[in-house]
Amino acid sequence: MIKILVITGPTAVGKSAFALKLAGERGGEIICCDSMQVYRSLDIGTAKPLAAERAKVPHHCCDIAEPDANFTVTDYITYADKAIADIAARGKLPIVCGGTGFYIKGLLWEQSYAGVGSNEELRAKLAAEADERGAEYLYNKLCEADPIAATKIHANDTKRVIRALEICALRGVAKSSLEDGSPRKRYDYSLIGVDMERGELYKRIDDRVDNMISAGLESEVKGLAKYKNCQSMQAIGYKQFFDYFGGVRTLEETIALIKQKTRNYAKRQWTYLRTLEGVEWKTYDR
Repeated sequence: MIKILVITGPTAVGKSAFALKLAGERGGEIICCDSMQVYRSLDIGTAKPLAAERAKVPHHCCDIAEPDANFTVTDYITYADKAIADIAARGKLPIVCGGTGFYIKGLLWEQSYAGVGSNEELRAKLAAEADERGAEYLYNKLCEADPIAATKIHANDTKRVIRALEICALRGVAKSSLEDGSPRKRYDYSLIGVDMERGELYKRIDDRVDNMISAGLESEVKGLAKYKNCQSMQAIGYKQFFDYFGGVRTLEETIALIKQKTRNYAKRQWTYLRTLEGVEWKTYDR
């Protein structure tokens, strides 16, 4: 079984810097584990690794999908598995780095819901609701039906939200109640969670958003306007700008909303990542 190192934690906590440090010390290459960094042209708002960082240490699983792609966790696992095998074959250490918890879970453990069928009519109905009312509406339905499963699925991963709701409807029980308590490991992994005091993290989040604005986030989103209704544009820092462009909010209100949404996302990450098996938490040290 291939040995890998996984670095995770909430957004803006310093995962990337830590992963770069470890890659230099241990002869590793980095596999990005971020559901929005997979998209090309979403650079500033996703805090994608800089060119200088990529030049220092090879990065994988960034810029692998067009902004209009409906990229899934299954797609990610396919790309990540290939990168891990390649890195290991060259005698390097694969270092998975990111805060997308359901990507990490799917990569590290086999999940099985044997015996649960499907209902295409129900799936079509739920997909229509997502198209009409938005991914967040459907995700809120899942939060009510199965709050545990909701913490393990990204709000923008409509396919997985629909599947979870489908399981609830077909089996009459929450999807989370069907999960195997001892799923099979896919890799021999070490899992490190990077943490810091919450108030300090929130300040880092606010500073990061300000830096993104200064770096040209507004222009980046304008250049992606034709993808407004795509999955990629549901990302925090992108979705909020479209109301600003439409005159619904001021720029100041938009920036404040992005900061708040990012802090809320960090809270959800904390909740989810602490459910992962075998996490060794380390306090962030500059």
